[in-house]
Amino acid sequence: MRRMLLQALTAAISVVPSCATTVVLVRTPEHIVVAADSLWLGTTDWHRYFPYIGCKINRVGNVYFTVSTVDTDAMQVQALARRAINHSASVIGAAKNFRGMVDEIAKRTAAHELQSQIERCRRMICTEVAFFGVEHGAPVFAAVKLEQIGGARESLKLVPHEYLCPGKCDQRRKTVWIIGRRDHLIRKRKVDPHFFTRYLDEATARRLVEVEAAADPQYVGGPIDVLMLNSTGAHWMPVKGGTCSPDEIVAPQRNSVPDFLMR
Repeated sequence: MRRMLLQALTAAISVVPSCATTVVLVRTPEHIVVAADSLWLGTTDWHRYFPYIGCKINRVGNVYFTVSTVDTDAMQVQALARRAINHSASVIGAAKNFRGMVDEIAKRTAAHELQSQIERCRRMICTEVAFFGVEHGAPVFAAVKLEQIGGARESLKLVPHEYLCPGKCDQRRKTVWIIGRRDHLIRKRKVDPHFFTRYLDEATARRLVEVEAAADPQYVGGPIDVLMLNSTGAHWMPVKGGTCSPDEIVAPQRNSVPDFLMR
């Protein structure tokens, strides 16, 4: 199992994230666990950015998705992901629909992104979208990564690369997929090979995001939202200040409430 986890992480090393996000997806034959930080960087003029807190695990019908991209494209990519789901009946279908929308993203990037960022993303993947859900009782996810071709506004194009599970993964084993910032997770895996298998999947996903947040707090932070999807539905893990669902609210500890209120 550890070998499968390492392959899943290594497959993502070529991605150079340029956004404020770390999302971890853990898929087994029984469930999908997703953990995401909640720190966003917003802008009103494409040049100056301000931090704010918000949910990064989105849902349209029975399909969920999360996005990692440059800040100029974030809202548009989310809108296109929603449209892709609305015009599809499945996770895999949503991913295929999204692949057909890359020209819209490229046009907006060329029009608004800083030239320095365009140059930095040349021949790199700076946009990732993961669609996921449970279909016919089986966990399914599909990741689409957009590789930028061209380092000038006039020549900028995006080439989609797709990873489907089931499809390219071993359905019988655990798969870990990380989108967004992950440099410190790669180092953590080298130093502590058992880190990914030491805990339950919910704890593993959360701890992986915590590693990146501790090392890069300017770009990864806020409450960490954790969702488990299985054949019985959606289950949010409790977290103080959760941003995605009322089900995340942490119940007060008994010893923190006066006795007379507990009777």
